[in-house]
Amino acid sequence: EPLITADWAVEVFRQAKAEGLTWLNRAFGDAVNVRRIDGEDREPDAILARAAEALATGDLTGAANLVGQLEGPPAEAMADWTRQANRRITLEAALEALQRRLLEGKQ
Repeated sequence: EPLITADWAVEVFRQAKAEGLTWLNRAFGDAVNVRRIDGEDREPDAILARAAEALATGDLTGAANLVGQLEGPPAEAMADWTRQANRRITLEAALEALQRRLLEGKQ
């Protein structure tokens, strides 16, 4: 008799539909970690993952905005990084404005 039967497969899919993806975590334990990546997950690790993706593409402002959504201990842990990121964003904006004024003055 086969180990995986049609009835077993139907039951697995029924559970998956009823429970979402938590059944995967139960079936595979710590070997598989399932989390949303569509931007809807409000868990700190998901927010930080999206912030890391923003940084990887050079979007410091986007990363800082994402980290700014953290609350409680995760926000406290990232407070120094957030301050430094906001300083850099402010500095880059000021330098860009200065460069624009200098270029306009030369024309």
